[in-house]
Parts: sequence; structure tokens; C-alpha cells
Amino acid sequence: MIKHMLVSLLLLQLCISSYAQIERTREFVNFDKGGAFVHCFFQDEKGVIWMGTSNGLSMFDGQKVCRHKVLDGSDVLKGTFIYCTLKQDDVHFYLGTEKGLYLLDLKSDTCQLLSSPTMSIRAIEQMNDSVILLGTLNGLIKYDTGRNTFQPVDKIPQLPTNPIVRLDKSRFLIANYQGLYLYDESADTYEYLSVPSEESSLILSLEVDSANRWVWIGRENGLWKYDISSGKFTRITPFPHTPVKNMHISADGLLWLGTDNGLYIYDESLNRYEHAVHSSQNTKSLVNNIIWHIFEDRDGNIWLGTGSGISLYYNSHMVETYSWDSLVRSDEGNDIYCIYRDSLDNYWWGGSNGLCYYNPAKNKSLWFKMNRGKYSISHNRIRHIYEDWDKDLWIATDGGINRFDYATETFENYQIADSTHTRNANWTYYINGDNHSNLYLVAYCGGVFVVNKEKLLSQKGKLYVADENYYHHSGENSLHNAECLLAYNGKKGMEMALQYSPDVIIADIMMPVMNGVEMVKQLKANLTTSTIPVIMLTAKDDKKTEYNLLSLGIEAFISKPFDIKELVAHIDRILRNKYRLVRKLKEEGISLETDTVITESPDEKFLTYITEVIEQNLSNSDLNVTRLSELSGYHSKQIYRRVKQLTGYTTVEYIKGIRMKKAAMLLAKKQFMISEVMYMVGFSDSSYFSKCFVEKYGKTPRQYMENM
Repeated sequence: MIKHMLVSLLLLQLCISSYAQIERTREFVNFDKGGAFVHCFFQDEKGVIWMGTSNGLSMFDGQKVCRHKVLDGSDVLKGTFIYCTLKQDDVHFYLGTEKGLYLLDLKSDTCQLLSSPTMSIRAIEQMNDSVILLGTLNGLIKYDTGRNTFQPVDKIPQLPTNPIVRLDKSRFLIANYQGLYLYDESADTYEYLSVPSEESSLILSLEVDSANRWVWIGRENGLWKYDISSGKFTRITPFPHTPVKNMHISADGLLWLGTDNGLYIYDESLNRYEHAVHSSQNTKSLVNNIIWHIFEDRDGNIWLGTGSGISLYYNSHMVETYSWDSLVRSDEGNDIYCIYRDSLDNYWWGGSNGLCYYNPAKNKSLWFKMNRGKYSISHNRIRHIYEDWDKDLWIATDGGINRFDYATETFENYQIADSTHTRNANWTYYINGDNHSNLYLVAYCGGVFVVNKEKLLSQKGKLYVADENYYHHSGENSLHNAECLLAYNGKKGMEMALQYSPDVIIADIMMPVMNGVEMVKQLKANLTTSTIPVIMLTAKDDKKTEYNLLSLGIEAFISKPFDIKELVAHIDRILRNKYRLVRKLKEEGISLETDTVITESPDEKFLTYITEVIEQNLSNSDLNVTRLSELSGYHSKQIYRRVKQLTGYTTVEYIKGIRMKKAAMLLAKKQFMISEVMYMVGFSDSSYFSKCFVEKYGKTPRQYMENM
């Protein structure tokens, strides 16, 4: 009996060992998207990584993740959930969103809506050369790309449909709220597949393993496998009972699984898995435990789209490290301020101790410093590196600007001043150009200098008098009490207006890249910026232009030269009128969609700020009193005391109340599934979410949605 027990225990130990997870630590580079969900990725022909988020389209520029705006400066996808993408060709990509199907053209930098904005798309798959399958909240739809027509499929229930995967040339697996269907395009048949389960469990993800002829199925209750040849379903028993949102088979054959409980990496050959989760003690752990999408780029790196940003696992040698000491063959060191790769694929590093040039093709490096003979530059402090339209490289320093001669590998220095010789560009901090003829230099204590490049190059060794010099005066009647943002051309001004929503815009009719008239037209045509007051400056005595601008809705038109007192008076008048209107609407109890908030006391300002922090991080399930304290900069005890005093609620109750109000608002729109709303407001457990919602509104989320 004892012998049999020992044998049984030994077998049990062997079984447990074969199922144990691999003890391994993976490190991630994290990019926080400010609480935005990241649902999908794609990579263009140039290697740029793009991502669809809950706040539109973003891209990775090599250093950071930033939201993408199309060429005209508009942000048509801002605030829009992008759930899925499909490549059409090298420059065209379909985007499946909550507000329809878009076609992104990377060459022209435009985005076109193809469908009705009421079509909420969750999955997209190419069926043949002319037809695309779309999984929507209202069922499966066939999109004919040539005719631009959308045909609902009524052979399967018209329920929320996601995901869709291709099995072979003519067969597809399609999942919806009712189950799994096998679609044969050649026969135009839909076969319902009965997936075994001890309980009702939605299918959340599918991943085809072509090499082994099976399909991995991610469900609410764990991981399953479907054998394509035999039609048999098998549950992967050692894998936890956790919702599997997304899957990807990496180049090394491992199955990566995104769940509500972090990342799992499953080795099917060994029947073992790794598990990676977020840790507040480890900055190189996952940025968030809720993983919506997994993507592998051409270099083998794994990108994870989570509930509050991106985690990147470098699975290759995409990052190359260069030692400054080895490049310049010196141990002097340098504080690096700017890095640039030019059109010839040379690398440049500039800082407090000169400039280094590195040619990878020749494995050659040069160090440029003051008083270094042939390899001299006008000053050791390098501020900016700029390559113009002719591929000429310019360096901004504390000793003027320098142009690099690739033939001789030397720098030519240029000294620039204004017409009065009272201001100069000796301390140039920034260089830009208009892609045609002019350079724009931003100089400390000198303002902005406009320089004609052709004239400048013809005056070697001579002091060049700038064609224009714009200088920001200070004094009693200046704008020193206002926070001023400076744009160097009309296009940049438009972008900054969209980004910052200023209280007032002061612009000149004569601006590079985009003139003042065109900028005002775009400002007034864009819903986000249409109400921002504009003051226009001009040196022209042109009544026709003045009338045209006034008809577009600008608030004031000032001819140059002008007294700064006149400008300040106009600004004061505009802002007083704006605040008076906001106050009036507030007193009448009217909700005004504006970024301007009138707060009469420090307590109101505090509560407004705390509420904004909560709303910006609402989708983060880890948002608690401690995290709120970290994000807001206030001590947790101070937050508790003041929130309790002002609202009557504890901090936890206040956060939960905001979550519930947001959930009710989203459910009322009927644009999202209940599970999506749950994650959007920071819940990861459906039972607890439903319980909290019933406590607040007396109805389940489904009942609330149906009654709206």
C-alpha cells in the first residue's frame, strides 16, 4: 500500500512539474498613452509602427508615441476607437473604427470615411481581391471595394461579430455572440461549430497555426485548440481560466497570449508557459495587465497594446549602442542635447562639448570642436541640427550657425544680424526652413531671423543682414502676464491651436508655409478651434483682405506698426466677453462645451483638478487613492480630507461614482459592448461591475442599455 502511494505521489509530482510555468523575467520598454486603450498595430513600408487607440491614430517616431494628424492639420480620428486594420497596398490601410470604415492614404496623408459613421467595426479580413469581411456590432458585412457597397450577411445571426480569421484559400472562421462558424467562400455556406464548454463562454480571439493545422481559441474561460483536419476541440488544461483577448504566434513558434491578467507565453511543445504582469516596483514590467493586442514587427520585436499604453519587448538587436568615448577616442565626455541621422545615413551627436559625425558605411567618426584645425566649429555648445531642402546640413550653436561641406568634411561659419546691428543670431537655438529659399533662425536675445539661403552662401566671411527680424518686446505693456506659445509658421500655428486650444490667437497675414488667411479658414472650419478668438496683424492697408477676414469671424484686425497697448486692450476685451458669457451660462445651469472653467475658490479649483485626473485615468483598473496621489501630486490624506469635505464622499466612493457615471453615458450611446464599457471605466471583473452598476442605477448594464 505504501509502495503504491509513493508511486502515485511520484507520478503526481511529475505531472505538476510538466505543467509548471517557466521562471523567467522579461523586460519591457513602456510608452504611456495617458490612459488610452491600444487595440491594434500595423507597420508601413518604411518600417514605421502605427497603432489604433481609443483616441484615434498614433505612431512611433523612434523615441516616443505621438498622435497622428493628417496633412491639413485636422484630427478626424481624434477621440475615435480604432479596433482593427488591414493593409490594401504599400500606402493604403483600412481602419475599422467605432464610427465606420476609413481608408488611410500614407502618401497623400489623408483619411477618408468609406461607410456610414454608425457602423461600428470590430474585425476585418480580406475575403478575395474585391471583397472584405467586416465584423461589426450588428453582424457580418461584406464590403465590395470596387463598388463601395456594404452587404449584411443574413445566413448567420446578426450579432456582434469578432474575431474573423482565414483558414485557407476559401475557408474562414467567424465568431459572434452565439458561437463559432465555418464559412466556405467557394460554396457560400456557413456551418455552425459546436464548441464544448462547461459554461457559456464567449470567443474573444482566434490564431491560426498553419504549420500544425490547428487554430488556437481564446475564450472568457481560458485557452482551447481546434484541429482543422479532425474538427476536434481540446481544452489546454494547465492554462489558467482567464479571458484570452488576443494571441500571436511569434517567429520562434511561441504562442503569446494577452489576457486580463497580464501576458502569457505558451510553449506548446513543452506544455509550459511564462507569465508577465505589471509591478509598481519594476519600471521594466508591463505598463498594464489588460492586453488588447499583440503585434510582431519585421525585426521580431513584440508590441503589446494595453489598457493604458504600450509595452515593447525587444526580441532582436534593433537598438544599437554607440560609446561616445570610442567614437571620439577621448574620455572628455559630452552632455548630448541633439541627435540626428541625415539623408546619407550618417549620424550626428551634439552637446556641450562639440559635435560628433559618424559614417557607418566607412566606420569613420570625426569630432568637431573650437580651435581644432580642419575639424573646427564656431562653438562647442551645439543647440540644434537641421537638414534643408537641398540636403545641406546646418548646425545651430552659441557662436552662430555652421554649414557642413561633405566634400571637404569641414564647417563654414556664418554671422547674422538685423538691419540696425543691435540684435544678432550669435546664440542660435533652432533652425528651420520653408523648403524653398529661406532659413528661419531662432536666437536667444535676438528673436527670429529670416535669411535667404542663396544670398547667405554668396556672402562668405561677411556679416549678413537678415531679410527680416521678428523680436518679442518686453515691458510694462507687454504680454508678460500671459502664457505665450510661439509658432514659426501658419501650419505649425494650426497644429498648436488643435493641441493646446488657446484662449486667443494672434497671427500675421504674411506667414511662411501657410498664410494667415488660410490658417483662419482652417481654424473656423474645424469644430475644435472654431470658437477660439483670432486677432490678425498686417502691414498692408488692404480693406478687401480686412473685410474678408472679418467675414470669416476674426475678432480684431490691427495694422502694423501698432502700439502694444492697443493689442493688450483687444485681448482684455475679448477675454472679458468670453468669461462673461461662460459665467452667464453657468449661472443659468447650462452645460457649456468649453475648455474654460470658472472657479471662484481654491476648493473648486482643487476638486476640478482631481476630477480631471480621475477622468483622464478612468480606464486604469489600478487607479486607487495611492495612484491618484502620485498622479495629482497631492498627499493621499489631503485628497481624502478635502474630497470628503467638498462632496461628502470618500475618495474611493468618489472615483467609483465617476466610473459609474461614465459607464452610464457610454451605455446610453449604444456604440460599445458592455464588456468594452466595463474596461473603459476601469473594471476587469464583470460580476463586480454589474453589482456596482445596479447599486447606482437600480438596473443591470444590459437593462439600462435596452431601456435607453
